[in-house]
Amino acid sequence: MIGINGKAWDNVRSSDIKLILERINGEDSIFDESTFFEWKADKESSSKLAKEICAFSNTFGGYVFIGINNDRTIGGCEQWTEQRIHTTVFDSITPTPQIDVKRFVVDNKIILVVRVEEGTVPPYITNEGRIYSRLSSGSFPIKDATSLANLIEKRRDTIRKIAEKIEMRPIEIGKETPANL
Repeated sequence: MIGINGKAWDNVRSSDIKLILERINGEDSIFDESTFFEWKADKESSSKLAKEICAFSNTFGGYVFIGINNDRTIGGCEQWTEQRIHTTVFDSITPTPQIDVKRFVVDNKIILVVRVEEGTVPPYITNEGRIYSRLSSGSFPIKDATSLANLIEKRRDTIRKIAEKIEMRPIEIGKETPANL
């Protein structure tokens, strides 16, 4: 997944977030809402946040910045907290996607950034029974069988890769094995 300012997630600081926010109004900014970035105001509903996280999980992962108004100004967070985000995700999406939430202070306002990992066991489904995918700067419901089949195949491929790593071939007792030679 794309990093923030070329940094690993653990190394991202408030100054990095401020730099992104200063650059989001440019026409060619890679930090505008896109395949990997979504901006949400503090008053966003739980169902809309779940929709975005579900879509990121079903595609390539991404970041949801909470506390950014529609006009791209910093509104800050008062209603959303790290705990509320985790509870919303746990209660609203099945299976539960892999997320991490960080709190940043920019211009004396709290911004929460949710890092959403690309899901390994799609499809991720909201508690409303919808499956979303990320396309450009929007999250859209999957309505066709081909897209759903692709998500299911992605899941099968992940399971095969895991099985290859953890399964061992049977050892026949009484035969010489390379370890016994």
